Amino acid sequence: VLLDEADVIDLGGYRLRFDRIDAREPAAATLPPPISLMIRQGPSVAHPTINAVAPAEILIGTCDTALWQLTGKPVAVHHARVSADGALWEIKDLHSETGTWHNGEKVRTAILNHRDQVQIGGFDVQVSLRK
Repeated sequence: VLLDEADVIDLGGYRLRFDRIDAREPAAATLPPPISLMIRQGPSVAHPTINAVAPAEILIGTCDTALWQLTGKPVAVHHARVSADGALWEIKDLHSETGTWHNGEKVRTAILNHRDQVQIGGFDVQVSLRK
């Protein structure tokens, strides 16, 4: 038996309808590459490097709930957040007093690229994107 488009089969209380589907595979969701943030200069911390893959978000600050805890007076309780935005990673300042700096410029949000420099409080951080 050959089935044609729109044929219906009743099977054990279920009705199956056969429709033609597009043979092309759907495009894979676009995600950014894994990210590493590494302290290059600043006070000593327990974890000088943090790694993440999308859709993870990295909350940076001094609070107990921050995924990356950077201790020190110029770092805010909730200082910044790194998150995936489509195929890119973005850093967003969370209204900290001292601000978040990206490649020497104070920013509210910025797209992160491989080898970018970020400054959070007294910490100089290098961005690494693995392809």
